[in-house]
Amino acid sequence: MTDRNQLKVQLRNLREWREAYYNGSALVTDAVYDDVEDQVRAAAKDLDDTDKLKLEIEEFLAGVGAAVVDDAAVDPTSKWTKVKHKQPMGSLNKAQTGDEVTDWLMKSLAKLGGVSVNGVWSDKCDGISVGLDYEDGKLVRAATRGDGEIGEDITRNVMKMQGVVPFIKGFTGFIRGEIVLRKSDWQAHFPGYANPRNAASGIAKRYDGQGVEHLTVLHYKMVRATGKALPNKLAEFKVMAHLGCGMPSFGPFTSLDDITALYKRYVDGDREALDYDIDGLVLEFNDPEHMETLGEHNLRPRGGIAYKFPHDKKVSVLRGVEWQVGNSGRITPVAVFDKVNLAGANVTNASLHNISNIDRLVAAVGQDSLFEGDQIVVSRRNDVIPYVEEVLQTNVLADAQSDPNYEPPVLEVPKVCPVCGTDLTREGEFLVCPNDEQCPAQIAGSIKVWVKKLGLKGVGTSLIDSLCDQGILKDAADLYKLDEGELSAVQMDGRRVGGTARIVCDAIYSKMDLPIHVFVGSLNISLCSRSTVKTIADAGYDTLDKMRTATVAQIASIPGMGTGRAEAFVGGLKSKSDLIDRLLANGVTIQAPATGAFKGLTVCMTGFRDADMTSAIESQGGTVKSGVSKNLSILVAKDPKSTSGKAKKARSYGVEVIGQDEMWNRLGGRP
Repeated sequence: MTDRNQLKVQLRNLREWREAYYNGSALVTDAVYDDVEDQVRAAAKDLDDTDKLKLEIEEFLAGVGAAVVDDAAVDPTSKWTKVKHKQPMGSLNKAQTGDEVTDWLMKSLAKLGGVSVNGVWSDKCDGISVGLDYEDGKLVRAATRGDGEIGEDITRNVMKMQGVVPFIKGFTGFIRGEIVLRKSDWQAHFPGYANPRNAASGIAKRYDGQGVEHLTVLHYKMVRATGKALPNKLAEFKVMAHLGCGMPSFGPFTSLDDITALYKRYVDGDREALDYDIDGLVLEFNDPEHMETLGEHNLRPRGGIAYKFPHDKKVSVLRGVEWQVGNSGRITPVAVFDKVNLAGANVTNASLHNISNIDRLVAAVGQDSLFEGDQIVVSRRNDVIPYVEEVLQTNVLADAQSDPNYEPPVLEVPKVCPVCGTDLTREGEFLVCPNDEQCPAQIAGSIKVWVKKLGLKGVGTSLIDSLCDQGILKDAADLYKLDEGELSAVQMDGRRVGGTARIVCDAIYSKMDLPIHVFVGSLNISLCSRSTVKTIADAGYDTLDKMRTATVAQIASIPGMGTGRAEAFVGGLKSKSDLIDRLLANGVTIQAPATGAFKGLTVCMTGFRDADMTSAIESQGGTVKSGVSKNLSILVAKDPKSTSGKAKKARSYGVEVIGQDEMWNRLGGRP
């Protein structure tokens, strides 16, 4: 039975982490985010299809990842060119225990028809992911991962790094690796950084390239664009090693016992003995046909998994709790404690997540609330997330006060919003500020959602916060009243916005004519992403007037919608009515319904992702789907002869399967 309370907590955590990532202050790595997302996805399967929580989860999971956003208002001198990856750069599902690895392996083998175990393991390096493009043997581009599709071109820095081969005779294709700082180089050249990973992250993207020669790229994936494909994963590793590429440790495994013994060996000492940091082991099927059959989801191959190492724990003393207001009005408690060093980083605070989590912590030691001076156990789960594991002992400050009767202050739960002073309400495990129209924290959040959804590069989150604090922005419509001259004079963090104002205004005013699914899908309406709104538009509600006059019953009757989404859509449009009118009054326009050869057709891509192809399909009236169903019109496969799960399913339904070149021919050619 699914624990609904826990599921709600996990979903809200995911929202917080995604929001922070978009706003430039990541709380967790992709690895941690993916792990929790996988748990939520699995738990949602136990919910009824009409359950509003399930709909909410599905809507969230359909969202995009961490887009690369220009924040020129913060640092206009250190911005790299944004580039599209020729090969999508995804992530991996994660396993924290041996049981989870066993479950992954057994399910995969069953789907493959009971084949014998034939896999490859490698170190999961803890650094910065980078994709290397080669043309006619020459390394022509190296880009950071970004959101998996768009990254930043840092070629000139990567060319100076250790382990990189600038020329590979006869090779045209893609190699993926991890930029790391070896422990020896960290100690010799960058001892001031808390740990090698933090150092690698900062140094790799230095615009002046200072110190990048001390970084190393360890390679773990090779894809030929021309010529004969490499026969298997182990061959990939061996070829790269033969070419002189920097490599992590790797090898084959043929049983679950092999994996168990390997993991124990690493935990017992091999991990510590390495000259670079790793946070787990990558396990993959060796045969590319097996990987293709198992498929992928959200750029995560089902035929691979990251087996993570245990996290570190230390005892500290709680000094206080800060209550932070999120973009949606949810109040998050953050523990402040004496500094501890965990996994090479100094940690002084950690999210307590919600009221229910605090209740659980204090109930375990027989008290009703947290106290200043409570002794707590702190960890960095996956060596990344600061986390309060438990309360060990209360009133530990009594001895320090030399008074056995000393009672430290109770850390009270607030009754009013710490930002706007509005009385708080409780929704499940969370305190919520209901003042969504006037609370400064929520106003800024809503504007950030609009900016992120539209991809307004250059409109940084720090600038939005500053303009909201100064009363210049009260909602997204106010973006379209910004004047370059006035904006350049605005003070932000003690300095003028200056020349960055032109970048900001150009970005805003370049995207004023919007498709209706982009316009409505960017209003931050619950359960209503752009893909959901596109489904509604394709059902005939393809103008704003039609959408605003639609009833719940009408929207609910659209295949794939249901009552929950319909209520959210109809109610959300009404609540955003004033904002919609202000956006239109300030010059934002909605494009006429798309028409073209793909009107009414649905298309799914497998084995690749192509944002340009998606835009071209939608501009001609088509809809891009993430999965195969009986109602799908076309499946575009990286290999049109593929025997992957999606391809087999499509053919069983009679769905046409074509290649990328054929799709571009039907679209009238590549852009």
